[in-house]
Amino acid sequence: MSAPIPTAFVDRYTSLSDQQRMRFDVQYQAEAKSPDVGLICAVFGVFYFYMGNIGKALLQLASYVLVIGVIWWIITIVNAKKEVIAHNTTIAQRILAGLV
Repeated sequence: MSAPIPTAFVDRYTSLSDQQRMRFDVQYQAEAKSPDVGLICAVFGVFYFYMGNIGKALLQLASYVLVIGVIWWIITIVNAKKEVIAHNTTIAQRILAGLV
């Protein structure tokens, strides 16, 4: 699944040269996460593994033994897409800064 470019960067993206746009596309698609996959991962309790935050993932899985884990799981499901979009925004900012 291809992750869309955050809307805040569409104008800047379209102002890039063809070569810069190609470099951006390759790097962004390699690093960006899909909000839909993030939501599915959140439902199954593996969202933070998907995001590459292994420490938080292990802490969350360990906390499932306690009721706190269930609450955290619900909060994760609610916030999953927002966190993925924030992650993708950070990637876009970093890549664009390197291209200019």
